Amino acid sequence: MGEIEDRINTYSDIRDILALRGYIVKSAYSNKKGEGMLEFIDKHGHYYHMRLYTSAPSIFSEFLNDYQEVHAFAFGLIHSCTRLLPLKLSELDNYDDLSDENKEDIRKENHYYKGAFWGLRIAVAIAAYILTGSHEVVLHLFGW
Repeated sequence: MGEIEDRINTYSDIRDILALRGYIVKSAYSNKKGEGMLEFIDKHGHYYHMRLYTSAPSIFSEFLNDYQEVHAFAFGLIHSCTRLLPLKLSELDNYDDLSDENKEDIRKENHYYKGAFWGLRIAVAIAAYILTGSHEVVLHLFGW
């Protein structure tokens, strides 16, 4: 057997182990490169998604590769332009400008939200300082 066939057999073994442990395997997939994907549900109804790669993924392939991460990042950029400070997790439930799904995305991927918020704010502050030479402009961007 070749390497690809060995990987596919390994994925089948993983699928069989999950099924024996009571998980419902919703789907299983492998491609010609030997990479695979499993979707399964546990006995409590929780959904899981597992990706199986031939080698470890790079940082760049893992960055913003999920819609929840993209939503949190995008709202961080938007709020950096429209709010003085990012939303606190405790403020999300009372914030009516977001759907419940987007609130949950920000709650789950809060590091993307805050990273985008402060990253853009700092980039604008540096650009403002370079262009104007005035630290007052920079301080104003941060609410001082």
